Amino acid sequence: MALREHLTPLDSLAADWKPSWFIENIWQANALNFLYGVPRARKTTMRRYLMTCNFLQQEAFGLYKPGAAYQRALILLGEEILEAEGAYLHQTFERLGGKASGYAGRVDILDATAGVRLDTPAVDDLYKLVEEGGYDFVAIDPLINFHRQNENDAASMANVLARLKPIWRRATLVVIHHEGKPNENTSFRTVGHRARGSSAMPGYTASNCLLQRTEGTDRHKLIVEAKYAPERVSLDLQFDNGLWKRLNLEQQALDMQAAGMSGN
Repeated sequence: MALREHLTPLDSLAADWKPSWFIENIWQANALNFLYGVPRARKTTMRRYLMTCNFLQQEAFGLYKPGAAYQRALILLGEEILEAEGAYLHQTFERLGGKASGYAGRVDILDATAGVRLDTPAVDDLYKLVEEGGYDFVAIDPLINFHRQNENDAASMANVLARLKPIWRRATLVVIHHEGKPNENTSFRTVGHRARGSSAMPGYTASNCLLQRTEGTDRHKLIVEAKYAPERVSLDLQFDNGLWKRLNLEQQALDMQAAGMSGN
């Protein structure tokens, strides 16, 4: 391979480049975006919500604008039951005021029985599928189901993520992954370095999102560190009847204080 063919002259690159967004300040378009969380943190539910916000061109959480609407979505489904994924997606569309039937032929699901492996040359079949299918949004949910590498080994995981580059060059790529086990240094880590496994992983990402759930409740916190976003996102959320809503903690405290003063 002649390296000269891959050279990019500086004067061919725009001086005023800015990122485009799938969801403003949260998921960058045509880039690799990770969403972390412990088991049962509702990561998959958040993935469905944000992708549907883009499809329906609605602001996420009433705050963050969607970018250009994607045309076709491919979901690599590792753990969820295929039929359950379909039912939940239909419900998400309807609760946001749309109908999945209106997007027939534009959302496809590839479950684990297809045997997709990101750490083998067979990943070429996935590249071909994405290209020929015209998919401009791809979700891998979760990452662990699509490789057999040691996630704590930097070289192994760098190899897995490097193989994803041809996908995110043509599509917005969202990868669902698990949060690492907490330790005494957890609170000092960046969002990207709170993922399970090697610290090599966040080096490839444009956006790292951490979804935390208050145990035994429907309250959550979403923290986003996006490399090219103008601001860090930190939202207190409530999962209510299949939808994500912002929690106004200040108003909630005032309401509780008022209730206490009134003796209720």
